[in-house]
Amino acid sequence: MGMMDQNTLINVVKSEGRLPVDLFSTEVRVSYEALIEFLSSNPPELLRKVETLCIPSKNGEHVPDEITKLNRLRSFTYKGSERDERGRILRGSLCDLPEDKAFLHDLTYLDISFNDIFELPGWVFDLTHLKRFQLNFCDVELLGDENVPLNFPELKEFYAKENLLTSLPKGFFQLQSLEILNLSGNKLASVPEEIYDLMNLEMLDLSDNQLTGHLLPPVQLKNLKIFKLAFNKLHSVDQCAAKMTHLKMLDLRFNDIRSVPVDFEERKFILLDGNPIGEETFEEDSQSNSIIGDDMACRKMQADACCLEFETGRGIEYELPCGVKVGIPNNALPTNMTIFSELLQGSDVDFELNDLDELLSGVLNLSPEGLQFKEPVKVSLPYSYERNDEQIREIIIRVMSSDGTIEDLETETHLVESDGKKTWVAEAYTFHFSKFAAIARIMEASTVIHQHSRHLLFTPAYPQTKLKFEEGSVSEGTTVTMKVIAVDSNIVDEVSMNNDAATSCILSVKVFPSGTVFEKPVQVRIALPDKLLGKNFNHNDLKLLKCEPDSSDWVDVTSDTPMTVSAVDVSFYVQVFCKYVVVKDIVCGAVRYIYRRLRTHKVQFIAMQKCTLPTQILTQCILEKKVSQRIQQLRKLGYENEDAATEVQEMIEGSPFKIKVIGDIKLQMFAERKAQMVQERNLLCKFFSQYPPDKKGFSRFFVEPGKSSKKCQTGFISFYRVQEDTTKVATLTAKEVSPRNSKTAKKRKITNGDGDFGELSFSKDKVIQIESKEDVYEEEDHLGDVPIALQGDIMDRILTDCETPELDFGGLGTGMFREENLRLLANKIGNEWREIGTFLGISYARLDQIASNHPGNLSEQIFKMLRTWSNLHRGDEDCIEQFVEGLSLAGRNDLAHQVKSLNEEAKKEFHNSVKSLRIR
Repeated sequence: MGMMDQNTLINVVKSEGRLPVDLFSTEVRVSYEALIEFLSSNPPELLRKVETLCIPSKNGEHVPDEITKLNRLRSFTYKGSERDERGRILRGSLCDLPEDKAFLHDLTYLDISFNDIFELPGWVFDLTHLKRFQLNFCDVELLGDENVPLNFPELKEFYAKENLLTSLPKGFFQLQSLEILNLSGNKLASVPEEIYDLMNLEMLDLSDNQLTGHLLPPVQLKNLKIFKLAFNKLHSVDQCAAKMTHLKMLDLRFNDIRSVPVDFEERKFILLDGNPIGEETFEEDSQSNSIIGDDMACRKMQADACCLEFETGRGIEYELPCGVKVGIPNNALPTNMTIFSELLQGSDVDFELNDLDELLSGVLNLSPEGLQFKEPVKVSLPYSYERNDEQIREIIIRVMSSDGTIEDLETETHLVESDGKKTWVAEAYTFHFSKFAAIARIMEASTVIHQHSRHLLFTPAYPQTKLKFEEGSVSEGTTVTMKVIAVDSNIVDEVSMNNDAATSCILSVKVFPSGTVFEKPVQVRIALPDKLLGKNFNHNDLKLLKCEPDSSDWVDVTSDTPMTVSAVDVSFYVQVFCKYVVVKDIVCGAVRYIYRRLRTHKVQFIAMQKCTLPTQILTQCILEKKVSQRIQQLRKLGYENEDAATEVQEMIEGSPFKIKVIGDIKLQMFAERKAQMVQERNLLCKFFSQYPPDKKGFSRFFVEPGKSSKKCQTGFISFYRVQEDTTKVATLTAKEVSPRNSKTAKKRKITNGDGDFGELSFSKDKVIQIESKEDVYEEEDHLGDVPIALQGDIMDRILTDCETPELDFGGLGTGMFREENLRLLANKIGNEWREIGTFLGISYARLDQIASNHPGNLSEQIFKMLRTWSNLHRGDEDCIEQFVEGLSLAGRNDLAHQVKSLNEEAKKEFHNSVKSLRIR
């Protein structure tokens, strides 16, 4: 999608001397084509105005040689910008730059982050005028030869975050002009003593390295204001640190410091959060630092719900059949303890999701709830993710406590290959037990603002939208988290019905402590809507809207907030944060609806009947784009319905809905209480966009004809949204609504199987509130209907008594479900038995009970699962069809085929018995 045009580039060059080619398009090749066009179509006098050049990098995409025409560059940014399907930035290569680097010799600023770089290339050492150098996220291992000096006499700022540096060359310590040095996220094992010779340092960041032992602070660095050492493994700090009163911040958070001098408590600039201060120090052997010793393999559990005895002093890692892994380090607990693990489906637990979050995995329940560990416990969750909208998300593991509070853990993701299958796995560490799930959330950026610090905050997904905090913005540590929500231009056009309407991305900012009022105004810069880039328009047409926390109403604050409009963004100042958006020709109410549309997915509900057993219904809520494929798939499995899908509706991730059977047909009632519970459970569902339609999220249940004796009985499978407030007014009234919100006109017969309320017409003028003897739903909760029918031979079998004896294949003593047959099948089922049981319709609670009743005995657990299903469906005439279908849906077609063969043998045995008894 284009973001700029040539006219915009020319205007930016003339006004700012900047050539932002990286903003032209999200595709590198398109940006390079724009660069070639710009360089070849503009006169030399315009090219001489270019002092700042920003171009994206991508491995294999050669930078045009025409770039060498820009011989007056002072600032050059060349870094990865394209993203993979999971939102991660793809790295480029310095090899794709032109061989002639002479056009870079006068640079004062260089940013080559997000490139594949093992060590600094030789041409970088010729840039003797550099004052600021960015080298982040490159996996750099070497900054140069050990004894070769780094000839950067004017270098003041050097950033090399998230690399693989284990040491610094001696020449590095000759950079006496350095004021800011950021080496966070590397692999430094100790603080180099020579680094304290850089006398002009004002900020030194060595956080998130591998520093250990005792820290001797750099008391000789009198200009040092900020020294960051968080997320290392330091054991102690010299007491002279308390005397460094010229420091504004000494960040020692999340180390292994267990005791500090008394003077530290009086020094507010020393941050010690996350350290085990006051806890007993104990000696650890070489194996106690790892989750698993070299001689200990990962323990494979036999069920996704299991109990495990943990012995203190011994580390253990175990894996559930679903692929979930938990690693507990040595001495994590002071005493022996029993730990319970269970994987729940998202529909079975109210797991907290924020706006635009997507649930990617089951919910791992680890208990005892709130159990605290001395060492972090590793949690690994397999997940699947498919991008369905324009949002750029990141994968995290979220933990939800019993009181509903949530915490997003720092997460790493890996592609793991096992048995020829590749699976994405999210890994994180936690200090307590609760419920965990993999979530795709909108990419965030977060920082802690201190009184004497300045910050520029932006997300990697949308660096053009940013926040700038000046020194003195707050009097105490304040956490600021921002995210940028993309707005689909198609939604804007559809809602506004105005081709001139435009909307920027939505900036959402949260602050902790909440309600913080910043002492100095914070500058906010929001990128212009794509539609306005390079266009001539009246700046007075732009409006600034905001939405307060916990509100859905957008308010126009343009008159109270002066804005400055540039060629690429809009800037303004605030002291309190919420959500902001810049719009043109759009009213506040429309923005509210646009934001709602961003949170929802377009879905359809389907309902299909089994061809061989029309009383069996399969229903599902699916993304609109996947409905056709899913219906074709179900038809191949023997399901049919000419009008199988409802009209398109909008559903929010995780929102519940209920299924009702309306008309001549009613829900089948089972005499067996357990069978009825399974039946009713399938009528309450939740929608999750990332559920694979053929694996999760569908419901199967049974219907039966009502009291009518008609040969053909008809009805509807109706879907209703479940509101938080379930109290409904049980009256039959008509309520006037606008045509925009009305349902498509159609008629259906409303009945509960025992009574007929007549035919109600749903016209575009009225929406009817339905009264039912069981549940009452307001019509605005109605999501759609799918017609079903029972007719022909099936009605004959249901409504008339059969003259021949019934085949009781559901009993264990006869036919297919004899014990020897069940054990024969059990021998061919392994750790996936719980998944098969789920596809057969056995409740999770019942499967858990089977697992706990037979701990460690896999074969007995499988047999009991099969026998449980047989007992539940002892009286069902279609038990064989149900059993075969469940096995097929679980992916065990081999077992389904064997069941059919065993069933044929059972029929022969039965008929032989009939003949021997002379029953006709």
